[in-house]
Amino acid sequence: MNNKQFITNKVVMLLSNPYNPDDRVRNEAITLVELGCEVVILAWDREGIHPLHEVLSGVKINRINLQAGYGQGLNKLLGYLRVWIWYIKEISVIQPAVVHCHDYDTYLVGVWYSLFHRHAKLVLDTHENYYMMMKPLVSRVASGAVQLIEKIFTGFADLLISANDATAEYYRKFGAKKIVLVGNWKNPQVYRFESDVINQKRKELGINAQLVVVYIGALSAERNVIPLLEAVRSRPYVFLILGGKGDQEEEISNICLKMTNVKFPGYIHPDNVPLFTAVADVIFYGFDPEHMYAPYNAPNKLYEALAAGKVVIAGDLGGELTSVVNQTQCGLLLPKVNTDTIGSAIDFLADASVRSSMQERSKTAGLTIYNLSVSQQRLRAAYSSLLGIQSSC
Repeated sequence: MNNKQFITNKVVMLLSNPYNPDDRVRNEAITLVELGCEVVILAWDREGIHPLHEVLSGVKINRINLQAGYGQGLNKLLGYLRVWIWYIKEISVIQPAVVHCHDYDTYLVGVWYSLFHRHAKLVLDTHENYYMMMKPLVSRVASGAVQLIEKIFTGFADLLISANDATAEYYRKFGAKKIVLVGNWKNPQVYRFESDVINQKRKELGINAQLVVVYIGALSAERNVIPLLEAVRSRPYVFLILGGKGDQEEEISNICLKMTNVKFPGYIHPDNVPLFTAVADVIFYGFDPEHMYAPYNAPNKLYEALAAGKVVIAGDLGGELTSVVNQTQCGLLLPKVNTDTIGSAIDFLADASVRSSMQERSKTAGLTIYNLSVSQQRLRAAYSSLLGIQSSC
C-alpha cells in the first residue's frame, strides 16, 4: 500500500473502557494494522491509572482520564457527555476514513461524525446486545430510550460487526445493511505452554494432584460464583482458581479466606489469562440461564477453553454457547446453575478418561473452526470492501 492510500485508511476506534487491553478490540485493531490501516483507539480510563498516550503492537492509544464507575445515574450520564465531547474533538483532528464504534455507548459520536463527513465510513461493533444488557440495570424509561435509539440509528452504519448470530439478527431487524460475524475466537498458540511451565505454575499456586477448575470474569450474582465456591468447598479433590472484579468481590474474598482449595488473587490481567487457562482441567462459566440476556451471550471463557483444549461447565443459555457446546461435545450444560448441579458436573468430570475425550474435541474445534485466524479473515474482507482496497487474505 502506498502512502496516499495509507493516509486515507485511518481508523479511529471508540472504546468506553481503558483498553487494558480489551482482547476483542486488540485482535481487531492488530488485524487492521496488518491490513495497512493506521489505527487509533480513543479509550476512557475511568480509574485514572493508565498512560494518556501509548503505542502497543502498532496501535496508537489515546486516553481520557475521567474517573467514573460503570454504574448508572446522572453523574455517569454527565461523564459520558464529557467523554463524547472529547471523542468529537479528537476525531475532528484525526479526520479518519472510518469511525469504528465498539458498542452502542460510543455509537452516537460516530453517527455525528458520519453526518458531517460524508466521505467517512461508520462501523458499529456490537460486542453485546446493548438493549438486553441494559434493560435489567436501568429504569423502564431509560431502557426504552436505548431501544428507540437502536431502532433509529442502527441503519446509519455502513458495516455492523457482531460477536454472534443472535445479536446480528436482533440488529438486522433495525435496518443493519451489511453484517459480518466476527466471533470472540482465540489463537490456540497463545494458550499452548510447555508441561514444565504448567507444572511450575501449579506448584506456585499450591495445587496437588487435584482437579483444577478455573473461572476468571465478572464477580456478580448472575455468574453464580458463590454456588461454585460452595460446591468446591465440600470437594477437597478440587482446586479452584478464581479471578475477577465485581459487586460480589468482597463477599467472595471473605469466603475464599476460609477455604484451603481455592486461589483468589483478585483481578487477573488479560495477558495472564492464557496460562491460568492452560493450568485448568475445567473452565467454568455459570451465567444464569434464566437471565434475559442469556441467549445473546457468547463468552470469551468458552473460546478460551476451546483454544486451550479444556472441558467446559456452563449454564444452558440457549443461543451460541449452547449451540457450540452441543456441536463440539466439549463439556456439560446445566439447565439450572446451583451448588448441587455444579457439584454433580464436577464429580462426573473427576474421571480423567471422561475429560480426555472432551478435551480432544475441544482442542479440535479451537484449531479448525472457532479460531482467531477465521475471524481475522472475515474482518479483513469486510474492511477491504468498505475501503475499496486489496486484501492479501
